[in-house]
Amino acid sequence: MACGGAALRPAPPAAPVAVPATPAPISAPPEPRRRADIAAPPLADATTSADEWQAAHEAQLRTRGRASAELVLLGDSLARGWFASRAFQKQWRQRKPLDLALAGDQTQQLLWRIEHGALTGLSPRLVIVSAGSENLSHGFSPAETARGVAAVLSQIRDRLPDSHTLLLGLLPAGQTSSDPRRAAIDATNAELRRLGGDRITVVEPGGTFLEADGSLTPSAMTDFEHPTALGYEALTLTVSLVAESLLQRSH
Repeated sequence: MACGGAALRPAPPAAPVAVPATPAPISAPPEPRRRADIAAPPLADATTSADEWQAAHEAQLRTRGRASAELVLLGDSLARGWFASRAFQKQWRQRKPLDLALAGDQTQQLLWRIEHGALTGLSPRLVIVSAGSENLSHGFSPAETARGVAAVLSQIRDRLPDSHTLLLGLLPAGQTSSDPRRAAIDATNAELRRLGGDRITVVEPGGTFLEADGSLTPSAMTDFEHPTALGYEALTLTVSLVAESLLQRSH
């Protein structure tokens, strides 16, 4: 019972204490997707040093006798291994060949190197191009890859208008015909065939590396992706007739 004063009221419940949320871990934004047809240096990763890549590019710019090269090989690891092979040197040593291949290069790296002097001062009879397989390995679609290769060919045509270009179709990868890489390679080669034309010849040497059942010839590929010495001999033999025909044409 109240005794002469206001009735007692229960105290309001205490407001809940706000507990700050645990902040989300801070992470760098994802690297923007690169385009295969726009020049760019390589992204740094566990196996790539930007400084080493830049140094290799600059060393190629200082190669003795660059200007006298009748044959230039531009491309990726397949081209680099091919240039160093006994088969390549035996076939084309007299053409004073110039090695413009770097392992791991995608089409955007080839474009960057071209824009930064790779073809400057050259006047070869023939440029052989091996490009695109690294793009597929890094997630580019066949159509995107082909656009990158087309951009490389366009740069060669603009900078070396009197030279012929021989584009290699992509070699098969994977032990069997059911390997998922085969479908992407076949689709890319179908796109590359359309790039042939004036002063551009497309050669598809992939069949040289396959058995009747579609499996890769073990003695021709070390890891079902890169040719052995025997594989490079087969590649040279397959390409040489077309290459020699183009080399013998006058500028």
